[in-house]
Amino acid sequence: MVTAPKICLLDNSWNLMVGPFTRSQIGLDNSFKDKSLSPIWNYTQAEFFTLFKNAKIIQFCNYECYKPWENPYNLNFYGVKKDYLITYPYYNTWWMLAFSLKEFRKDFQEIQINNEKNAISFYCKLIEENTFKSKMYNNHIHKKKIRLYGLLRKF
Repeated sequence: MVTAPKICLLDNSWNLMVGPFTRSQIGLDNSFKDKSLSPIWNYTQAEFFTLFKNAKIIQFCNYECYKPWENPYNLNFYGVKKDYLITYPYYNTWWMLAFSLKEFRKDFQEIQINNEKNAISFYCKLIEENTFKSKMYNNHIHKKKIRLYGLLRKF
């Protein structure tokens, strides 16, 4: 690549993606260039951890990462259904910085309240699903016990 004399190419610490933290949580390939012939990331795993320690700009975009202001309780995130919250570093830091902006504090509070409402809905739905699964499992076990008991009575 030809660059003008006054152009400085910055390293990836100025553009750190949080994707390496989220991809594996949703079952996607998360390969680094030292581990794969066709890696997802253009740096080694060791380089990534160095970049992470020295991060200057964090990118909450692309590569299977919901943005902090979006609903983190979306069970269908990128088409992958999960029954737990996908987490990554810098999420809370982003909110801390967002609330420090007086001009937008009300807007961010509204977003956070909506996210908390989504959290309540998420956990209620999860409890409901797990209760249903538990009842189905217990019913299945009960039927097996009855069948087994019936077989034992024949002897």
